[in-house]
Amino acid sequence: MKDPRAVLITGATSGIGRALAYEYARPGVTLSLSGRDAGRLDDVAGACRGAGAAVNSRVVDVTDAAAVCTWIEAAEAVAPLDLVIANAGISGGSAG
Repeated sequence: MKDPRAVLITGATSGIGRALAYEYARPGVTLSLSGRDAGRLDDVAGACRGAGAAVNSRVVDVTDAAAVCTWIEAAEAVAPLDLVIANAGISGGSAG
């Protein structure tokens, strides 16, 4: 989608997720951001609000499917999602 108005991003507290949050942050855009670190999530959310976006943030562990589902449903109720970026990674462990 060229100009999404409601964007949900997992892993928004660092790296690519944070960069994408900053990229989409502007007036008229609603961002739903998650991450594991509350302090960093607050920092990113504040910066995005400063850029004019409406921001809903929540600490969510993406390995908890029920929590992720609840968060997505809540985000969708605030603003129908145009774009979902599943950025947070989950490790299945290492082979050796």
